[in-house]
Amino acid sequence: VSTQSTGILKFFFYKIMDPAKEQEQFVQTKQIQEEHLEEPEQQEEQEKSKKPELEEQKNQQENQKEPTTDDEKIEPRSEEAKQNFNLYLETLVTEYNKKSGTSMTADKVRQVLSQFFWRIKSRNSIGALVKKIPIKSWRHRANCLKEIIETEVRYVEGLNVLIEYYERPMIQKGIITSEDEAVIFSGVEAIAKVNQQLLSDLQKRYAQHPESQNIGDIFVDLSPYFILYTTYINNFDRAQQRIKELERGNIFSDSEFTKFIKEQKKKKEVRGLDLVSYLITPIQRIPRYRLLLMELLKCTPEDHSDYQNLIKGLNFINQIATKINDAKRKTESGKKLLAIEAVLDGLNRSLIESSQCEFIRETNRVHLLYPEDTNEAFIILLSDQLLAMREHKLSSFFTKPMKLLVTVDLATAAVLEKDGTITVWNKLSTPGQVPSKCVFKLVSAEDREVWLRDIQTAIQASKEYPLPGRYSRADTLQLSRKSVSYTHLRAHETGRN
Repeated sequence: VSTQSTGILKFFFYKIMDPAKEQEQFVQTKQIQEEHLEEPEQQEEQEKSKKPELEEQKNQQENQKEPTTDDEKIEPRSEEAKQNFNLYLETLVTEYNKKSGTSMTADKVRQVLSQFFWRIKSRNSIGALVKKIPIKSWRHRANCLKEIIETEVRYVEGLNVLIEYYERPMIQKGIITSEDEAVIFSGVEAIAKVNQQLLSDLQKRYAQHPESQNIGDIFVDLSPYFILYTTYINNFDRAQQRIKELERGNIFSDSEFTKFIKEQKKKKEVRGLDLVSYLITPIQRIPRYRLLLMELLKCTPEDHSDYQNLIKGLNFINQIATKINDAKRKTESGKKLLAIEAVLDGLNRSLIESSQCEFIRETNRVHLLYPEDTNEAFIILLSDQLLAMREHKLSSFFTKPMKLLVTVDLATAAVLEKDGTITVWNKLSTPGQVPSKCVFKLVSAEDREVWLRDIQTAIQASKEYPLPGRYSRADTLQLSRKSVSYTHLRAHETGRN
């Protein structure tokens, strides 16, 4: 064989064979190289003299041995095995040409390999190799890595556009103040630096040998910096509100802010996207990382050097996502508590002063049996108390539209469901004080089940964390996330104003 063919054999042995056999295969390859790197004339004479002998040995082997079991059958005759091997071979040929600077074709490499396997008289060699190639997982992992890189490139480009074409020009032209910048572009430059580093590290690994394309440790090392996303996401609602305020012009013309946005959208680099379209991309990125890493982990064998680091990196991303979701939920809870305080008369303490108090759920109009009998009651469940209310019968300018009927402290409460009626009451009370009690009826069996479960969970959490409103994250996550409407509360507030 030629020197080039010897190089092909060495490369493909290292890529296909088991790592434990690499040294043995290298020795065999070297022996083949020394055996066949002779003068062309001598090589031809040896081939002619050996040919009759080899043909005779081949005929004898075929006559003597007949495959009787599945293990003895020749796997390369399977069309699926051939297809898998050809796909893998084409990928390796591309890598070989890149490393060696040659332009070998798959047919040439296949010819060299076929000659080699025939020389070592191993008819089952290719079949054994095909069995060892997890072609689908291997190709899937390569595609996952490629998708992570490509999406990260687009994401970083978007962050750079946000900074170079929106944030910095707005400051330079005096369109927004430094306070507006802090609200609208909350830490976006710091996020961009983290992701530029992430992209650089990913590209370096991707350019390496496929066996060294490990990226789990990169996410592990950079994951502490992803906490920047929590602040950014929590501030996003404020950013949107401030943008709406800056967009307000007058009846004659748009504001300077709106004019600037329209001009920037026309630029080629901005691709016709407005400011909010770019601001929302960091919010979408953490969940995207989670999906990408989960998919990569699925097609990574457990004995792969990247497997454990991928698990660690995915755990860190899940923790960040959980913190972001918790912070987002707490922000939404705070807004709902403010809405309740704005319309509810009779509260003995502020709901928002307790940083641990969280909104859980509310009912629409239900039938309240105690402490009043009315079909116009509203029940609100918080993390530390249950509230029952109704509309003021005689509302005035000096009163809020909703009247508080009863408050049940969940730290000392019990709950009972019977015949479609839910009863929540305080088992303990101070001497001379009437225990708080709330009895209401829910028509839907599904609603009763959800309410009963959430009340029980809140009671248990209040007992384990006795400070007002203190709620563990695990208990909070167990509560139903059924969306609730504050239409009636907002309507009362709007009418009053």
